[in-house]
Amino acid sequence: MKFFSQVLATVALMTIGATEATTEGWEIYRLGKTYGEPHGNFFTDTVFAKSGEAIHSVTIRTGERVNGVGIEVTPPGAGRTSANHGGNGGYPQTMKMQLGERIQCLEALWGPYHGRTRIRYIKITTSRERVVSNPDKAV
Repeated sequence: MKFFSQVLATVALMTIGATEATTEGWEIYRLGKTYGEPHGNFFTDTVFAKSGEAIHSVTIRTGERVNGVGIEVTPPGAGRTSANHGGNGGYPQTMKMQLGERIQCLEALWGPYHGRTRIRYIKITTSRERVVSNPDKAV
């Protein structure tokens, strides 16, 4: 099992200590090793992550693989906005954050899919032990 930090950089960066309240005071973060393969382009959402923002929801789109991920936030002094990566295929599942709830664990596995390396499984667990994931962990 491998832990993946690139595809969900937005989620990982913005949910450590994040709540429906704010991420106030959370200004230091560290990116882990970036995993990947020769297909696609590296990206990071570190410029999107702002201290003091309210995180409202996390969405995953899954089918035979992970099709996309997204997060909805309200930065300090701004309106609600979202960041999404990937496609619009698959079945969307949205987890709305509750007051005081945090993302505790983000797990993703990758493997071959039609001759390319793709994220095949994702699981997001909160501090209240709520989970959003695609059903098939077989990679």
